[in-house]
Amino acid sequence: MMKARRIWTLLMTLMLLIASAPLALAATTMELTVSSQAALDKTIAAASSTQQTAIKGLQLDLVIIGQKEQALDGSIRSVHYKNEAELLALRSRIKQIDADTIKKLEKQVQEMKERYKPLFSLYTTLNQQITAAKGIKNKDLNALLRAQADTAKLAVHFARQDIKAQESLLTAAKKSAKAAKKRIQETLSGMGTLNIRIKSARSEAAASKKRIAPLLAAFKQAIKKTQVKETLDSLTSIVAHSRQITVHKQAILNLENQISGIINKAKAQLPSIR
Repeated sequence: MMKARRIWTLLMTLMLLIASAPLALAATTMELTVSSQAALDKTIAAASSTQQTAIKGLQLDLVIIGQKEQALDGSIRSVHYKNEAELLALRSRIKQIDADTIKKLEKQVQEMKERYKPLFSLYTTLNQQITAAKGIKNKDLNALLRAQADTAKLAVHFARQDIKAQESLLTAAKKSAKAAKKRIQETLSGMGTLNIRIKSARSEAAASKKRIAPLLAAFKQAIKKTQVKETLDSLTSIVAHSRQITVHKQAILNLENQISGIINKAKAQLPSIR
């Protein structure tokens, strides 16, 4: 008894869905006017019981397909905009990889060169004086200048080594940042193929939608003339193309989710802030 009641309840729910299908259709693909809806009702009334069941089943299919398409559209928009925002933020972070460290090292190198500039100038001046003193033939002066130059030469050697070491740190930091950026960009390059596939899927969905227009015109002409078979045929084709649209949009959503995965992988490759 309880089982029979559950079955009856299920059947009633299904019949209510089918009965409301024409109204739902108006919000999705069909957009039937009052007169077209009346023509459809008249055509259904003229059909055999098998044809009536088929037409109502196709109507219900269109309702379900329309709901699925709307849900897919919402999900695609949500994931796509999220991807765009995260990608924009990621590209900004890529530009900033080790930027503070590099800026700090560049400043240190410049400050070190400025600090040692008087020493380098002194060494140059001493060598110039030694050259000028050769013509004077003053041994004491020459000896003094050479002693000062030798001392300055040693200091200059250590200064240059100091600067070279600091420049090596700067070069290493730039090289590390460049390598990190390259790794992340290589990861992000995987989006290129996915974006091409998304574009293709969108074109296919648009093409399927375009094919519905003449079918819809044929459908409206058929119900206007109360042509049951033609109504059923056109409606069947409309459902097929509508279903194909959802297939393409599901593919787009899957591809957008793959892009999300690539962005997350790239984010994980960002070096820790130093």
